[in-house]
Amino acid sequence: HTHPPPSPPPGPSTSITAMALEGNQLVMLLFAVNITGGFIFGYNTGIIGTAMGPMRNDLGSGFDNSAVQQGVVTTSILVGAMIASAFGNAVSDIVGRKKATIILGILTVVGALGSAVTSFLWVIVLFREVLGLGVGFASAVCPVYVAEMAPTDKKGQLGASFQMAVTVGILVAYIVGTLLQNVSYDWHWMFGLGAVPGAVIIGIGFVMPESRGASKNLDLDGNPSEEVDQGQAFRLLFTQYRKQLVIGLVLASTLQLTGINAIIYFAPDIFKQAGLDSDQGTLIAGIAVSAWNFVTTFGALFLVDRVGRRPLLLGGLAVMAVSDLVVGFLFAFFTDTVGSVISLVFVFGFVGAFEFGIGSLFWPLLTEVYPAEVRGAGATMMNMVQWTFNVILSMAFLPLVDVLGQYTLFFFFSVVGFACFGVLFVILPETKEQTSYGPI
Repeated sequence: HTHPPPSPPPGPSTSITAMALEGNQLVMLLFAVNITGGFIFGYNTGIIGTAMGPMRNDLGSGFDNSAVQQGVVTTSILVGAMIASAFGNAVSDIVGRKKATIILGILTVVGALGSAVTSFLWVIVLFREVLGLGVGFASAVCPVYVAEMAPTDKKGQLGASFQMAVTVGILVAYIVGTLLQNVSYDWHWMFGLGAVPGAVIIGIGFVMPESRGASKNLDLDGNPSEEVDQGQAFRLLFTQYRKQLVIGLVLASTLQLTGINAIIYFAPDIFKQAGLDSDQGTLIAGIAVSAWNFVTTFGALFLVDRVGRRPLLLGGLAVMAVSDLVVGFLFAFFTDTVGSVISLVFVFGFVGAFEFGIGSLFWPLLTEVYPAEVRGAGATMMNMVQWTFNVILSMAFLPLVDVLGQYTLFFFFSVVGFACFGVLFVILPETKEQTSYGPI
């Protein structure tokens, strides 16, 4: 009777970090990566909404009366995210998805805690920008890692889980911010709690296996593809893969320029005009819209791998464009109670359609529309464009409302929605059955 030779002791390359995960274990790990990354995104961008009031009280009349300073604090995290989105995939390609995940966790922890422990405005801004780097890395690294590792029949559901976690993070931020109002060090706690998911994802980074597609020359099945460097990948994107580039840019425009931020911003006003004008009106409006935002992401999770990406995206976009048009029309001509009640119906219709469609599908499509040799460059372009639009809208939104009026902006969002629908109807393929990044 002979015994097999003993296995070698686990070294750096044979530890749990390199173990092959199969089946449910792998799926649970991928859910954990995307849910934690999405929560980092949602909570840390959402908490500023409830933190701003206590900050105004704490930082004094100079800050309270300065729209510019408040705008800088609000957009600082978005600027950091925009910067990280430009090089997040490149860094991830160089150091690997594991190390990139640990880096994004460290940035998140440092940024959240740094902004929580100071009362100096520009130090807060600096650390919120560091936190934004973590958020931008999360949006660049997590969806790509999950797409590279996901089983084909779970790819859409796992990809859409990122957006579900973003909505959970926003809802939790709203609830936490409400509960901590008037507590000692209120906004400090609100910011500091954003470090918790950062610490969690550092732990995940240490146990997750390196992606089989982390090398730019492997497709999702681990098969060799043409090897290209980052510069060549961008050149190919603008020459050989222009159709995929256009699809990506239109998807990024659809995500940010069809009015989701405006709908959420104006929801409390619409609630008040509909008769809910008590002191609790704004609170109820915020929680109701955030909760509906969260609940409707489950529709996308359930349907994305059954129905496919294309029907959900186009159907959702059509409802969003019509809702923008109706809300704009009602803002222009019917600001009474009846008009506002009708507006509420279309507000909830818009939010549901957004989460069924582009809100949830942007993240899996971030990688699915590109072949292996340009997926990093393509995902970088899409992410950078959507974050850039986010920053521009955040800074320009209220001044534009003052100059153009609410209804004009909603008409603009509607035009963008119908235009994006037309382009995507013609050129967007169905990617549900793709097992690897093949040409469109």
